Amino acid sequence: MPLVPKISVITVNTATGKSITLQDTTGVYNVTTNPGGYGTPNYATTDLDWALLWFRNYKDTTYTKQKLTSLISILGSGQAIAGFTDGIFDDGTWEVKYYPVVAHPVTPGVDTAITWTVGSKVFNLASADTLLAGVSAILVKNLSEEILYFLDPDIPATNTQATVTEVLPSAGTGNVAFAYEADTRFLETYAADNCIATKTGLIVKECSCFDPEMQKLYLMMGKREGATIHFVEKQNYQAAHDLITQIASYCDNTSKCSC
Repeated sequence: MPLVPKISVITVNTATGKSITLQDTTGVYNVTTNPGGYGTPNYATTDLDWALLWFRNYKDTTYTKQKLTSLISILGSGQAIAGFTDGIFDDGTWEVKYYPVVAHPVTPGVDTAITWTVGSKVFNLASADTLLAGVSAILVKNLSEEILYFLDPDIPATNTQATVTEVLPSAGTGNVAFAYEADTRFLETYAADNCIATKTGLIVKECSCFDPEMQKLYLMMGKREGATIHFVEKQNYQAAHDLITQIASYCDNTSKCSC
């Protein structure tokens, strides 16, 4: 079995919404318990040269992308990632894609060249069907260390060629790197939790219209619990996202949290 990386969200700072911690949890190769782990016959962690991280809130259609030039933290106790909107992660469900990159996929320290016809999605690589097992995308690393060309899942690689889903760059030749893929999700609840706390404080200290406002608070708290259930137990990430963003929207205007 080829390398199958895993990525986990270790912590989500919901108190401030300012950071999360990611950890590569692939583990060590074991023929029985972890055949997708690092180590012979798969690549070792020392074969990795950098990694790409893609983040997308469920309200967005595009990813925020980062390159990790050092993998010490993410392969160790965890890599801290700061929020993207004024240093804060927007509330809702987030998708995380992790692409560890092997820059010398055939011989350690030696570049591997590929060629292709300009305007084509097909590239030439000896033993492509073997080398690309488990690979999600390639990079033409001498042109860009961040642009991924995803392998076409509908066109199997042959012994000499493989196909990607987008047209390759106009150079016609370059040095290849391999990217593997893992993904995970996390639920950011900072704004929603802050809204519930604010409304609770106003009801207890200031509100005279206790009954209707308390009913609104119960509804918010019920949605908050429902979001956790959808995310953790049902893995219905869209439903969790919808509930959390609904709660957060109640406090877009602070007057909505008072009577």
